[in-house]
Amino acid sequence: MIGFTQLMQLMEVDCRATAPSGIGYKLIVVPELRAVYRGVVEKLLELVDGVRHPLVCPGRAARPGGNIFNSTTPIALTNLDIQPDLTLTPKLNDAAIYFVHRVIDGADIYSVMNALRKSVDVVISVRALPLSLHQTPLEH
Repeated sequence: MIGFTQLMQLMEVDCRATAPSGIGYKLIVVPELRAVYRGVVEKLLELVDGVRHPLVCPGRAARPGGNIFNSTTPIALTNLDIQPDLTLTPKLNDAAIYFVHRVIDGADIYSVMNALRKSVDVVISVRALPLSLHQTPLEH
């Protein structure tokens, strides 16, 4: 979740809404609101207009695309076939675990934060990506 100031700083870079810090977002979820500042609408339109839209989407011609309304974020992500990069599953529901993902020099960097003042047990699952010729698997 980002605020007004952070939203206004986003730029379209490589089909992502990208913050000055380098954090990029493939998807922007806008909550259903009764009123929105004009600047927010203009910024969202600017980001959408800056995206290079594909001319063809092989294998998905029969599948509808576009905006998804009246849905939860997990359902919308599933419908768009977007898999999470990282999933946090706390053993107790009181955990406040957050993460930030950045790509620096082609490497995926995840910062995981515990907002509670106590230790928590959490299972972290990272989506496996194909290894490139320049990457090697981590040794245990």
